[in-house]
Amino acid sequence: MLWEGSPSLRALAVTMAATAFFAIALPIAVYLAYAPIRDLVAHSSVDTAALVAQHEDQARTVIVLAVVVAILSRVARLGWRMLALRGNRYIVSNQRIRVERGVFSKTLTEIDVRTIDDITFRQNLFERMFGVGQIAIVSSDPQNARVSLVGVPDPRTVRELIRNSAYQATRGQLFTRST
Repeated sequence: MLWEGSPSLRALAVTMAATAFFAIALPIAVYLAYAPIRDLVAHSSVDTAALVAQHEDQARTVIVLAVVVAILSRVARLGWRMLALRGNRYIVSNQRIRVERGVFSKTLTEIDVRTIDDITFRQNLFERMFGVGQIAIVSSDPQNARVSLVGVPDPRTVRELIRNSAYQATRGQLFTRST
């Protein structure tokens, strides 16, 4: 075994920050917009003014519940993404790359390093800031033609490790084009 790891939660840093912003901004926006919208609706006619005054407590309760449900659903989605990401495991050996995925049930994908045609890595700005990235492996194996390793810490080093392993396994016959 040359390398073993799992995706870093730093790969979800932007999503975590967006969820935190949403959980703070939504209640503030609703609080600030409630009175002007209530007044606008109440001033449209005498009947709606009486209706708004009569049901204002119920309207506040419904709005608060809607905000809570929206925030909880966003947090639950983030929690699921975190579980799914941490359910991945990557193992690189001098013979194969194993990718294990799943939260409740597991799927194991193996790629023989002799079948690797190309390896790339990608990092957006935020991934670069947090030191994670995605490695894409293109293989001539029809079962596993393209496999992505997401949230890999130090992706350049891991990519080079895979590339060197594939090169040694094929005795220098791999990567005849520039990579």
